[in-house]
Amino acid sequence: MSTEFNPLGRNCLVFSKEKKNGKQTINFEGVSVGYLLDHVGIEGSKFSDSNEVSIEWFPKEWILSGRIKFLSTGSKNKSQTLTNNHDVPFRSNKISLNELSSATKVEGSNTIDPLLISKLPEPVFGSIVRYISKDGCCEMLQNEITKEPSREAVAQYTIASDLNEIVNISLVPKLEDMISKEDTGVNWLDTIEDMLVKFPNGSRTDASSGPVLKYLFNIENARKYINDSWVMSVVRMRAKEDSGSDLVKALISQENFPRRILRCIIQTNEREFVIINQDSIEVRIEDEEKLLAFLDSIEHLLEFFEDSRTDPRSGIVTSWYNYNTNRKI
Repeated sequence: MSTEFNPLGRNCLVFSKEKKNGKQTINFEGVSVGYLLDHVGIEGSKFSDSNEVSIEWFPKEWILSGRIKFLSTGSKNKSQTLTNNHDVPFRSNKISLNELSSATKVEGSNTIDPLLISKLPEPVFGSIVRYISKDGCCEMLQNEITKEPSREAVAQYTIASDLNEIVNISLVPKLEDMISKEDTGVNWLDTIEDMLVKFPNGSRTDASSGPVLKYLFNIENARKYINDSWVMSVVRMRAKEDSGSDLVKALISQENFPRRILRCIIQTNEREFVIINQDSIEVRIEDEEKLLAFLDSIEHLLEFFEDSRTDPRSGIVTSWYNYNTNRKI
């Protein structure tokens, strides 16, 4: 067994160095995203300002010194414990209506409300936009994307999938909303162009869109795994010639993952599809062999991306839900 501590997905607090009246104050709170050299990254906010979400980096040695404390997943009353020990209340970051919120967990819960999400209109169209940022601009670019979510969308997911890569998925409940979103998106791109690396074709983004073939949000699983860390994957698949309909049938009829929280299949052109899955990270690990077996079963239908059967993306996810779209359409 490795002795390397893995902080990924753990709720944590960063405390001040000095004690006042024998107590430390919380300077920063959030969810750890991993190590970079001798630092640990934490996605969250300063304790005095819960609206400014960012990824901050703190020395790893602060873990041993106690300035960074990780919350036990088994704690039943973290708020009370923190109040008693440190004389500060621990805030809940649960989202309010129409508010942007990081889809991670604080105070032992994901910030999403499963019941509210289950009542939202099902999306009929989706867009997937990939950005490549200039060095040093990735976090700033992600902040710009997430602070101005598409108001036409019923849901938006923003994934920092690589050092300088961001993938943004928007799901809309009406086709005309997609047209409106594209019109406003072009003007918005002008405001962030100086942060972007253009693609070989000269475009500022790599964008695709199409109809939603299947959408499933499982409220029972969302509630069951509300205290777990969640992981989202965005997987692009390309069917071989004359295999598109067979691949669609296989993707839509896939019922081997009963613990899945969210699944969305978008057809971006005649032979290409984007599959969005969200699971408890523990369930995803347990189901890894089943997932590979499923890919093996459809490999004969797939056109490879160089030497890979799929073109996958995954990473730290920020989610936004537009509860004002909860209307008849």
